[in-house]
Amino acid sequence: MSVTKKVGLLSPYFIFALAIIFFAQAVFAQDGLETSPKPPESSPKAEVSKSTEVLQNILQKQTGEEEAKDKKLAVVRYVPATPQNIVRLMWALGAYNLNDTAAVNNYIHRTECYLYEKYYNDEFEWRKVQVATISYLKKYAEGFSNYIEIIQPVQIGRYDFDLQGFSIRNENELYNMTAIQISDSKGVYTNCNFPAEAPRFTTAAIVKLKNPINIDFIRVPHALAKEYIRFLEEKHGRLIANKEVFFRYRIRIDRFSNYESLRNLGDALVFSGKVMQIDVYADQEMFLPLFSQKFD
Repeated sequence: MSVTKKVGLLSPYFIFALAIIFFAQAVFAQDGLETSPKPPESSPKAEVSKSTEVLQNILQKQTGEEEAKDKKLAVVRYVPATPQNIVRLMWALGAYNLNDTAAVNNYIHRTECYLYEKYYNDEFEWRKVQVATISYLKKYAEGFSNYIEIIQPVQIGRYDFDLQGFSIRNENELYNMTAIQISDSKGVYTNCNFPAEAPRFTTAAIVKLKNPINIDFIRVPHALAKEYIRFLEEKHGRLIANKEVFFRYRIRIDRFSNYESLRNLGDALVFSGKVMQIDVYADQEMFLPLFSQKFD
């Protein structure tokens, strides 16, 4: 019995199925063409360029405003009221000017002693130092800090358990304090042979306060006060009657007023400013804080 193979013939059902598939593909393709979104009409290049330019200008303006805002909100940098920083403060407030050769020399004497020692007696080299200093001050003087801080020891009395704190031993010391001395004419210098100073170049200074200070009591929680007593005992090897704390005044200097000859201080620079914060510590190194008060 022989088996005959049919070659080249397709089943009618198979042909019908292929026709259905091809028809469906054609319909879907046509639907896709009809329903696909049309590309938006392109705007003229000039309009696109102009809108881009406007956007860039807005962004640049916003960036500039933010940068200016950031500068205003920059972290305040308090510096100790050293003679060197008092001189920088005078330059920051515009009390000296770049055409004042004596003031430029004074800045070098106070802040760059080694340059004075090395070059002052060589007129030509000294002139180079002056020119370089003038260039430096022109660029950076406005950035010198006008925020200073000083440390002052203060005697306190016995602990008051009812009020939870210490009274200031000399009640008048910090009562209605309208001015505060921030530096004297002394300081730690190198071996520079400074010339005789004009009164306007003194580094003794006081600040007349816009907000008079009235402090006769510092509140210290019971547990912290006990720790302070133990600290004094360890420091002195025994308990002592005379207790001392250290006030740190943080002061914003707003302007230079003039210089005056004061009875207890001699020639002194007079500034106007405001106490921004007072912190009280058990030690001069400021490891153990006891009290803090900010001023609006």
